[in-house]
Amino acid sequence: MKKLSFEKICSIIAFIFLIGSFFNLVPIKYNKSTKEYNGYYYSNQLKEI
Repeated sequence: MKKLSFEKICSIIAFIFLIGSFFNLVPIKYNKSTKEYNGYYYSNQLKEI
C-alpha cells in the first residue's frame, strides 16, 4: 500500500512539473520556484510589499 501511494505521489509531482514546463505563462501559487521564475507573479509580490 505504501509503495503504491508513493508511486502515485511521484507521478503526480512529475505531472505537475510537466504542466509547469509546458505552461510557464500560467502562474502556480503553491510552487515557490515558479513564483520566483515567473516575472508576472514576481511583480505582483513586489506590488503587495
